[in-house]
Amino acid sequence: MFETCWVKIEVPAAKDEQVGQRHLIWTCNGESTLWIDGQPAGGLDVGHPSSPLPDHAHTLWVEIGTWQTAIWAPGPKITSTGCRFESAVLGQRDEKAWKRYHSFKALQEALIDGLLECGQIKKGGNSWEGGNHHRPPVVENLPVHLRRLMSDLRDLAVLAENDDFDSFDTALEVAYRSRPATPERGDLVLCGHSHLDLVWKWPEAATVRKALHTCSTVLNLMDRYPEFTFVMTQPWLYDQIAKANPTMMEHIQQRIEQGRWEILGAMDVESDVLIPCGEGLARNMVWGQKKIEALSGKKSKTVWIPDVFGYSGCLPQLMRLVGADTFYTAKMTWSRVNRFPYTSFTWIGQDGSEVLTHLGAIGFNGDASVAELREGIEGNQQAGEHPVSLAPTGYGDGGGGPSEEHLERARRFLDLSLTPRARWGRVDTFFEELRKHKDRLPRHRGEMYLECHRGTYTSQGQFKYNLRMAENALRLRESALVLLEASPLPYEEWERVIFAQFHDAIPGSSIREVYEEMNPQLESVVEHQEQSTQKALLQGEEEASFNPLPFSRRALQSFPGPRGFTQEDHLDGGNFAVVQSDGLSVGPLDIFEDSKLTLKEKRLSNGSLSVDLDESGRPLGITCGEKTLSLVEPASLALYGDHPTRHDAWEVDQLSLVSPKVIPAFGDFKVIEKGPHRISVASEGSFGEGSSVRWVTSLVAGESAVRLRLEVDWHERHRLLKFHLPTGFLGRFARYGCPFGSIERPQLPGPSQDEGMWELPASRWAAVTDDAGQAGWVLCSEAKYGFSCRNGLLALSLLRAATDPDPEQDQGHHVIEFAIAPWTDEKGAGAARLAESLYQRNLTVQRSTPLRSPFRIMDAGSTVPVWTLPSNESGCILRLHEASGLNTNIQVDLDPGFLIQKVDLMETTIEDLGQPAGPIEIPVQPYQIISLKITRGV
Repeated sequence: MFETCWVKIEVPAAKDEQVGQRHLIWTCNGESTLWIDGQPAGGLDVGHPSSPLPDHAHTLWVEIGTWQTAIWAPGPKITSTGCRFESAVLGQRDEKAWKRYHSFKALQEALIDGLLECGQIKKGGNSWEGGNHHRPPVVENLPVHLRRLMSDLRDLAVLAENDDFDSFDTALEVAYRSRPATPERGDLVLCGHSHLDLVWKWPEAATVRKALHTCSTVLNLMDRYPEFTFVMTQPWLYDQIAKANPTMMEHIQQRIEQGRWEILGAMDVESDVLIPCGEGLARNMVWGQKKIEALSGKKSKTVWIPDVFGYSGCLPQLMRLVGADTFYTAKMTWSRVNRFPYTSFTWIGQDGSEVLTHLGAIGFNGDASVAELREGIEGNQQAGEHPVSLAPTGYGDGGGGPSEEHLERARRFLDLSLTPRARWGRVDTFFEELRKHKDRLPRHRGEMYLECHRGTYTSQGQFKYNLRMAENALRLRESALVLLEASPLPYEEWERVIFAQFHDAIPGSSIREVYEEMNPQLESVVEHQEQSTQKALLQGEEEASFNPLPFSRRALQSFPGPRGFTQEDHLDGGNFAVVQSDGLSVGPLDIFEDSKLTLKEKRLSNGSLSVDLDESGRPLGITCGEKTLSLVEPASLALYGDHPTRHDAWEVDQLSLVSPKVIPAFGDFKVIEKGPHRISVASEGSFGEGSSVRWVTSLVAGESAVRLRLEVDWHERHRLLKFHLPTGFLGRFARYGCPFGSIERPQLPGPSQDEGMWELPASRWAAVTDDAGQAGWVLCSEAKYGFSCRNGLLALSLLRAATDPDPEQDQGHHVIEFAIAPWTDEKGAGAARLAESLYQRNLTVQRSTPLRSPFRIMDAGSTVPVWTLPSNESGCILRLHEASGLNTNIQVDLDPGFLIQKVDLMETTIEDLGQPAGPIEIPVQPYQIISLKITRGV
């Protein structure tokens, strides 16, 4: 399916009498690249059917890729019958005729657009010839300028028919000169662009070929169109180009230095920004900015992610912390219920960080047609404040970017009164001009929820699980490096995790081959990081406990080999115990055993928490201290029909959620574990069209949560499996974890903006409470990200079964772990710390000498300490974020002789806090991400 075929063509020298540039005219629905003298010399595809050739005799190699290409360009595509080659022809272009054609066609397009605008023809009906189906425009109903244009085009057609091209050229010049552009039509800044999905309907190896194909086309066009500018994001792509073809990278570097090739985006890859953990997003940006600065001499001011499936409220703050303050996207135009109200606006993050934002009104595969340019102007809802739109132009995903036709059109629309003015420009210059109008632009605060592609929070569950495990493994490794005062991890250790964040990888919207390659890669990351951590900490033969989180806790810890606390049946496939450990430390095993783990009359207890069960072991309610929380009905599983009207793997339609089929209770539960560390009961049953599940409910010694484990054999098609927690709490809002924070969203019936949120993304946890926030339920997830909450029913999406683009999506065996717990008065911070603690296990290492960090968090307030890493210079970085929307303080105690600074994500100093003699108290704003750099004093 994904193959490369090479064709060799011997091209003779041009004949002396030949006039005009020679071209290879290529008819093939595949993606082809010309190679001359060992270098790519231009791309051939359905959007670029010809490419110029040199006059001298040469050997031409054509590389044909059989993967999907030019998806957004008109023309034939590769189908199930494969890649079809039809012909290769040498031709020469009459440049005068070429220019006449495009000049006449531009005026014709302007006429058709004008007739559309005044209702004389309908969209798609650009002809009034051919029988009774098309009626000619009524001339007296047309404005004068269109009547004049029709007359001029008729006269030009007559001159062409009579082969009087001298008069044709003169008349054509007059036609343009008499119609200079006016400001009333608006302006568009065109930037050449070829959005390239790093994986989607092709694997990663094809992406590198697509990049060479596209860049060779763009560089070819830049030689012939000096006004043409191009923007390409994703430094990861530049790395691959440099490896595959250093000469091409040198040519790109030259164009960057000339200012015609713009590298921006701030992210290493255009990432999904809902599913990766906050630290993963931060590293994506940090490495992206480092690479962009190395290539262009400066960091990117713009984050460019046109094609992701929603925008977290933490993103503006992350941008500002890496030196970016402008943002471009286009996907918000895809919302299916409510139109997003702004085009140019100030986006304010949850913490108050502001970034200037432009929402592309015409997407990111523009063709510079009159109709599209007018759509770009009319779709600019802030045209009254700033009548300029940014228009990325060119076919993406291997379509080669802008075509000659695009460039020729743009030349004619630069100064033509019948169309918006279009000029090639740079993204940074566009935002500089937009910034002058910032005070007049509207403001939007918080997340930008996309009312589309909601299935991406759940599709390809195993891949999402593997990403979460890889994130945890990297945190484990970097925390160990802090304790050892070692150097930071190089980029290569993070590269696969950052790549997995790509917006058609982690959302689960790629073909099966992508996940067959990438799942083992992420599993390898986990194995490598854990083994490297154990090796780095090795010192002696005694078993010790390594807690990578910067706060003290009790945690499940697995052990190799037999031990005194083994039990008959182990859910985890090995021996385990509950271990008490200090924050960020390696120390002797402090085993926590609790004789209070009991089962009496369908009630599991661990001393501090009790859970009542039905006959199948499903929770009915929780008692914690003096408080008892009862569910309206037992916690359960429910099966939904899942037939999106479009975008199968991407979407969950509202209609799908109307009629759930609650899966009845299974047989009576049985006790499968009863030891000093965990007590578990299980029941089994079947459901659907051949699926089965083993439901396990557990209490762990000393924990304040009820753990649930589902072992599912999934064999459904177009079904959605959800876990239901019918809480009965009817507070106006439910709260959801998100990267570096939390967010409140409506859970009761309301206006259309509320009703459009029927499936929601959340990172690690969600909660529903009463309006006072005094009581409620928390649902923590190990590696599931799709939630919903309506009228007190808090639900977690577990598995989907889409068939496009992967016919076997999620089929087979899954182990799904999550937990329920009572809400505390710590709001989001308590829930977030609980989720982190539940699913980041301690690591068993062999070490005789304890290790501890140079700092201790005495009081975290409403923050969540989430990550520690070695500094790029010396010392370490402690990363925390406020999770409840409160002003708070943290108190940190340092070892004697240590200094502390506030820094941004690039480790630039924000505030020097000195060398405190005792614990230092640091204020933190609502939802603030704070990085503390701790170093030894001189």
